[in-house]
This record gives sequence, C-alpha cells and structure tokens, in this order.
Amino acid sequence: MPYHEVSAKFPDEYGDERNACCFDPRIVLHLMREEFGDAFESDFKDRSWRDHQAFLYRQESEGESPGIDACLRISENDAMRRGPNFCFYIHWEGQTYQGNAERYGVRLSSLKVGIPAELRRRFRSFLESLPLLPFKVRAVEIEGNTSTDLE
Repeated sequence: MPYHEVSAKFPDEYGDERNACCFDPRIVLHLMREEFGDAFESDFKDRSWRDHQAFLYRQESEGESPGIDACLRISENDAMRRGPNFCFYIHWEGQTYQGNAERYGVRLSSLKVGIPAELRRRFRSFLESLPLLPFKVRAVEIEGNTSTDLE
C-alpha cells in the first residue's frame, strides 16, 4: 500500500551543523487551526517523551538491561533534539489525515488513501506561508539596570 505525504523539512535535519533552523510546532499548530478551522484537530499534547517514558516503565517492571539502557539513551536524545512533537488531524471529504509537527519538520500523511489534490494544494500553500522571522544580533554591556549597545 503506498504512503502519501505532504511535508516541509529543513535540509539535512539530522546532522548538518552548518545551518541553524527550526519550526516552533506550537505556533505551527495555532496557525494551522486558523487555516483549516473545524477540519483541524489536535490535543496539543507533546509526544516527544512518549517513547522515553515507555522505556522507563519497561525498565521499572523488567529491571535494567543493556538493550533498555540503549533505548533510553536514544529516546532521550530524540526527545531533546526533535521536540516538542505534536500530532494533528485534518478531516477532509469524509477521510481523516494524520500529521505531526516537530522542531525540524511538519508533515501530513496517509497510509490508506491518497491525499486529495485540493488538500495537498492547501496544505502545501500553508507550509509555504509559514513565517520564519529574522533574528537580531547584539552585543551589550550591562551595568546595574542599564544596558549599552556595543559595536
């Protein structure tokens, strides 16, 4: 069965140390709710630590083992690097499409049926419209309650 996806990802999201970039998934979800209205659904629960918590529970019930210890390290690293991670749904023409928004990517996918052309177009347009703000670099000297910009 084919997998269908519409997504926005930063290039080389897993290891390019020459680029600084990320999404704020909380803002992405709020903008998505504005864009898709009642078709959009999310519980706004961060799922970043879900796997880590499952491995902790398993360790508590089964005891320590090298396999579980490795899984704990990997899941903790993933949660810190990729989180927050939110699941969302878009209801469209009688079907429900699942997506997720995390630090380095936002995706809408379907395992059952293809994503309809109009939903693909709207979701892609939404992703392309996400505002990425410029940042300001400053050098300051702070003494007491006074800060002075430096060159």
